[in-house]
Amino acid sequence: MNKQDYKVSVLSSKLGVPLNFVVHTHLVTEHDGVINRYDVFAPFTLSKNHSPYLGVIFKNLLPPATGFLLWYQKKKWWQADAPLRRWETKVYSTVAGDEESCARTLWEFIEKGGLEQYPHQTQYRFVRGPNSNTFTQWVVDQFPECDLSLPWNAWGKGYKIKSR
Repeated sequence: MNKQDYKVSVLSSKLGVPLNFVVHTHLVTEHDGVINRYDVFAPFTLSKNHSPYLGVIFKNLLPPATGFLLWYQKKKWWQADAPLRRWETKVYSTVAGDEESCARTLWEFIEKGGLEQYPHQTQYRFVRGPNSNTFTQWVVDQFPECDLSLPWNAWGKGYKIKSR
C-alpha cells in the first residue's frame, strides 16, 4: 500500500464461551502508517481507567487484531496481556484506495468527526442492540458505495430505532 492510500476494514472476533456463535465487529482504519481501531463496548464491562473516545465508542482500547478471550476468567477480556488464548480476529471486508476513492471518503468520515453523528452514543444493549455490531453497521451504511458488510452472526447489526 502506498503512503497516500487509505484503508478501512471490518474485523470480527467470536465472543467468549458460551457465546462463541456470535461475533463482535470493529473498524480498523489505516493511512500514512497510522492504524486505529474503533469499536463499541458495554461501559459496565470496563474499568474506570478506560475512558471512551465518544459515548460508548472506544478508540484503540485493544490492538487492531486482538480478539476476545476464548472463555471468561478473572482477568478481564480487554486486557491484551491476559494469559489465556484469544479467538482469532478475521478481516471480514475491506475497502482500500487512493485520494479519489470511497476508502478515503470513509476514512475521513471515521477519523475527522463523522462518528459524532452516531445516534446511539449513550446506549448499549447486548443482545438486540444497539451494540458493537449496530455501530459498525451504521458506519458501513453511511457509505453503501464502499460495499462493506458484516457477518451474518453479528447480532445487533439490524437494530433500528422504532418509530412511535
